[in-house]
Amino acid sequence: MRIDGRTVSIVLVAWIMFAGVARGQAGGTDREEVLALERDVALVLAQQGFDAYAALFHPDYTNWSGGDTVLTRQAYLDRVKPWYEAGNRAVATDLRPVTIEILGDYALSRYRLREDFTDGTAFVGRFVSVARRYDGRWTLYRTSFITDFRGPRSEAPPLDP
Repeated sequence: MRIDGRTVSIVLVAWIMFAGVARGQAGGTDREEVLALERDVALVLAQQGFDAYAALFHPDYTNWSGGDTVLTRQAYLDRVKPWYEAGNRAVATDLRPVTIEILGDYALSRYRLREDFTDGTAFVGRFVSVARRYDGRWTLYRTSFITDFRGPRSEAPPLDP
């Protein structure tokens, strides 16, 4: 059998395509890492502190809430820090994924989220989020959400199964 440059090129392209698909489907590891990132972000702030929390966000992160102004990473963190320094913490989170799609170094997630806080309040919202692999780990890259509920924990609706 004679192997020429064209055959090598076809085999190489097929291998690269397979490796990319396999990495995107890589068992559940990428999906599980993205799910954990989205679910646990508020708990990282509560349990590991502000610097660990800030490290979860890609340098080019943006946040868009309910049609308000799009916030840069720094503007978003500048809003969170005073809330955190005032002693507020998440005590529980519940995330119900709708979809999590791994697209190479990006992941698109749609989910419902409930967070309960130390002050007796809760938040429930619907999210569309893009995570991006950066320096070898998943980071939050884009977040858009709509608030369904913010108020007393006792009045917060449960998430649908």
